[in-house]
This record gives sequence, structure tokens and C-alpha cells, in this order.
Amino acid sequence: MHALKMNHLILKQMISRGDTVIDATLGNGQDALYLSQLVGETGTLIGFDIQSEAINHSKERLKDFKGNFHPYLKSHSLLKETIDQEHLSDIQAIVYNLGYLPGGDKSITTHFETVLDSINQGLGIIASKGVISIMLYPGHAAGQLEKEKILAWTSRLNQKEIDVYHYHATNQKKSPPELLILFKK
Repeated sequence: MHALKMNHLILKQMISRGDTVIDATLGNGQDALYLSQLVGETGTLIGFDIQSEAINHSKERLKDFKGNFHPYLKSHSLLKETIDQEHLSDIQAIVYNLGYLPGGDKSITTHFETVLDSINQGLGIIASKGVISIMLYPGHAAGQLEKEKILAWTSRLNQKEIDVYHYHATNQKKSPPELLILFKK
């Protein structure tokens, strides 16, 4: 089973109708669409991306979503200061799909510094028993460096507060996406 399918299975178990979730990297809106289906019309989806193209793709993909959708054209490193107080205590999931915008400018990628800052903020606001999922793409130089830095950082998280799991194929010749899951206790 590939990493994206595993990610969806985990998120489906962790997210309920009416929950508040964050798509920290909207991209083409695929994750946002999946999250919107999980939270339903009583839920809230908050999204971030630094590219207006990604915001537009996501708005189009979610045009039929009846729940609350709040897209922000800004870096996920501004997560905590952007989210209003009413949502800061009930975030059930934060999803990251790292790398570059599929079909977009491949020179615009996520950077481990801002990702780590954002994840750290996310750990501070996510609900108890919440989840942070991170899709890593080590098939390009920036993605490999990002993976190494993020794995090193998450390996030092306090195991009494966070469980960290790394799902990846070990027999693939190419560098398929890898899934990193952080469960808050």
C-alpha cells in the first residue's frame, strides 16, 4: 500500500464530522477535498499556501463544500498567528504535503526551516489525540534534505507527549513518497 493511501486510512480514523482540520500546504487541493469530506458540512477546513495558483485550485476543487473553508495566501509558518482564537484549541489534524506544486514551478518548494517551525506550532495547538501527517518527497534534492532534517528533528520529540511513525517502502528503486505521522497523546 503506497504512503498516500496509508495517510488517508489514518486520517479517516482520526477525523470526525464537525472537526476542525488544517491543510498546511493546499497545493492542487486534493488533500483539502479529502479533508472536507471527512469533516463534512459542520466541519471547518483551514488552508495555507504561498502560491495564489494553489489557493485558486483549492477553491475550485471545494466549490461544493458546504462546511467552513478558510484559505490563507501565506506560509504555514504563520499558522498560529493566523488561526483565530475560536479554533486554536480544537484542531484535530494538520496535513502537510511537502515539495512543490504538481504542475507548477518546481523551483518553488517547501523548506525544512519553515516546515519545522509550522509543525512545532501545530504541536502546540493540536488537540489531545490529534494527528499531524507529513508526506515527504525525497525524489528531488530539496525533498531529500527536507526529509533528513525533519526525521532528525522528530526523532528528538518527547515520547511521553508525541508518538512518531515513519511509513516508507524499503524495496523501491526510485524514491517514492514517505509518510511521517505524529500522534499527540
